[in-house]
Amino acid sequence: MKEQTVENLLQKIKDMREKSAVKKALCGFLRGRYLPRDGHAAHMTITAEDGSIVSEDVLIEEAAALEQEAAQIDTELTLILAEKVK
Repeated sequence: MKEQTVENLLQKIKDMREKSAVKKALCGFLRGRYLPRDGHAAHMTITAEDGSIVSEDVLIEEAAALEQEAAQIDTELTLILAEKVK
């Protein structure tokens, strides 16, 4: 097994933070651009390859999945940092 150097650990933490940030940004983009809000219709729609409009339910499901993935990364990051501080 590869020994984890401080440099490797710092790179892993940086990568995890970036991945979490991207997932949160994508979720915000989906919610803000493609889902209705405050009684106003969505600004845009997403079209599937067959030309059909992607349903609101699918968009909500995918946004929730991105949020969950970001939360899992954040939890893992917290555990890694807590372990290294001990």
